Amino acid sequence: MKTFRHNLHQRFTVLMLVAALLVGFVISVWSYRSEYAQAVQDSSRALEAMVQSIEKTAAIAAYNFDETLANELMAGLRLHPQVAIAQVLFNEGELRDSEEQAFTISRQLKSPFPPHDVVGRLILRANKAAIQAQATARARAQAISIAIQTALITLVLYVAAGRFVSRPIVKLADGVAAIEPGSSQRLPPLPNHESDELGMLVDGTNQLLQSYEGNLQRERELRREVEVMEAQYRQIFDSTSAGIFVLDNDGRLINSNPTVERLVGSVVSQGKGQKGQDFVVGVFKDPERAWSLIDRARECGETMSADLELVHAGAAPRWVHCLISVQHDHNNEVRQNGLVEGVVYDITERHKAEAVTRHRAEYDGLTGLNNRHSTEHLIDQMALDAKRLNKHACILCIDLDGFKRVNDTYGHHAGDYVLRVCAQRMLNCVRRGHDLVGRMGGDEFVVALANCAIKDAAVGRTAEALISGLSEPITLADDQGTVAIGASIGIASTSESGFSREGLLAAADCAMYEVKRTGKNTYATALPDVFQKAAVDPLN
Repeated sequence: MKTFRHNLHQRFTVLMLVAALLVGFVISVWSYRSEYAQAVQDSSRALEAMVQSIEKTAAIAAYNFDETLANELMAGLRLHPQVAIAQVLFNEGELRDSEEQAFTISRQLKSPFPPHDVVGRLILRANKAAIQAQATARARAQAISIAIQTALITLVLYVAAGRFVSRPIVKLADGVAAIEPGSSQRLPPLPNHESDELGMLVDGTNQLLQSYEGNLQRERELRREVEVMEAQYRQIFDSTSAGIFVLDNDGRLINSNPTVERLVGSVVSQGKGQKGQDFVVGVFKDPERAWSLIDRARECGETMSADLELVHAGAAPRWVHCLISVQHDHNNEVRQNGLVEGVVYDITERHKAEAVTRHRAEYDGLTGLNNRHSTEHLIDQMALDAKRLNKHACILCIDLDGFKRVNDTYGHHAGDYVLRVCAQRMLNCVRRGHDLVGRMGGDEFVVALANCAIKDAAVGRTAEALISGLSEPITLADDQGTVAIGASIGIASTSESGFSREGLLAAADCAMYEVKRTGKNTYATALPDVFQKAAVDPLN
């Protein structure tokens, strides 16, 4: 505190000296110039007065051409220390150039008798050096006087300020520095300052110290409460079943809880703190979808959610429900470079159950083919795509010939087995990933061929392959023997029957029943107003 006290006095002293020098200099310069100008003006007025006092006498001398009188007048003027030249010019016109200069007074002398003609000129040239010397002496004396007064005032102000302001403030600062923060110590009152601003400052400081002591005590209590709550939240953070992670704007992992590591494996431990390590790419199987989720959360300022599959190496697929949000700034606006907060829940079992439920809703439980509902939906989509792309599609309605006899002879168990075998043979006859095989019910099936017109060779080859495959003998289980069935197929195309699913199925169904009526185990195409039966028996 001693250093502070010395620094305060030094700064105060330097400040007072600089202020005094600056003020004294400015006032002295101003006073010097002002007094100098006033002295010059006074000298000019005195010379003007002398000129006016002898002007009439000089006019009489000029009128009478009385050089003796003129010389006596001028000699009297020259005795004045501020007069350099004094002369009377008889019958002179304008003043010569050499005489037109500062510190020169020129008066025309007029006749003392009417009509007052100009009879001469009176010229009085001041002693410039004498006037400047006198003005300088007066100005310097005035400036020195003001400088002395300024110095005395500054000294008085410095002593008074030090006595009543500087020293009490230093004492107050020493007292504040000696007080232990949060203790019960207080500042003692300053003598002779109980009722002024310094006394108010002491009282205000003591009140602040009292408030600070109370706030510090409350802060300690709150800190203890926060530590307890933090421990509880940390326990929840570490033990919760939800995975919690924080990413920077570039997708690098900043922090996560143990659940995230249990869900995604070693990616967390490998990615923490490593620059360039993209947590999203390393964790999610479809990182583009995850980044899209982050971008939508950043744009909308809301929490976004989606089911995402995790990266897995050889293990069964693992799914999580992911909640993504982006931190907001103090204006509750989303930061463009804000941290990304994510919460993930393991939904693998739920996803499996949903997949099973979805499969049951869309696929036939016996054959594994698309059931009637999903088949109709997929045909609608295929017809819509064909119409949109200006292409065509074909529908094959298939009815198994002789299936009822197998069911009646060998029982429903054998019939179910035959249906499963036939379903697999039909799948082998179509293009996987392009064409559709669905069971409409009983022994009725539908095959939909994408990007095919009814006259395309691929349609006939597919129909022949279906009849050939379905006609091969089937060995029943449990040594029940071998059975043979056939197939009647009706074909319809969007090129002839339009793009309506109902119209396509109706046309193909009519063609199929025409085959059954005229011999079975072959196929026919539905053309306008006629059914064209296959010319070649596929069994031969």
